[in-house]
Amino acid sequence: MRIAVQDANILIDLELAGLLDLWLQLGIETHTTDLITQELRDGNHQQAISYIQNGKIIETVLSFEDLVEVVRIQEAFQPRGASVKDASVLYLSIQKKATLLTGDKALRLQAESVHCIEVHGTLWILEKLIEGNLIDSAIAASKLEYLIGLKGRKRRFLPEKQSKERISRWRKEG
Repeated sequence: MRIAVQDANILIDLELAGLLDLWLQLGIETHTTDLITQELRDGNHQQAISYIQNGKIIETVLSFEDLVEVVRIQEAFQPRGASVKDASVLYLSIQKKATLLTGDKALRLQAESVHCIEVHGTLWILEKLIEGNLIDSAIAASKLEYLIGLKGRKRRFLPEKQSKERISRWRKEG
């Protein structure tokens, strides 16, 4: 994979865990949409915004024609309920023929089943960071435990069973 499109929840996970710098060291060209950038601004995610502003994460500003297609994709979501922001990253993944990085289940299902887009989430990113020797497995386990432990507005929605399995495996490897 050389190109990835990131949804807000992935960028937020990486920022909260202090892994955004390491992700960018993997050399995967990273994209997002202006709708996601606005969501990050609304949530005051300064590190992610700074990477977008300095071009390390490439922002696509959607045109009117793009937005028409985004809404068409959104309306086709089954089950209903996907946001325009979600549809925007799926649209960009289709346009770029890129892997989609998201933690959103409905978005994942739509991307994989309808559009045949490769989709991964935060756990996969942690695996890639370990494989790339950017973090060791014990640190990955600690970062994942940290994300799972967040409460309130910062709460992260990671797959519980898979997360626990990874933490256990990474602790044994570390």
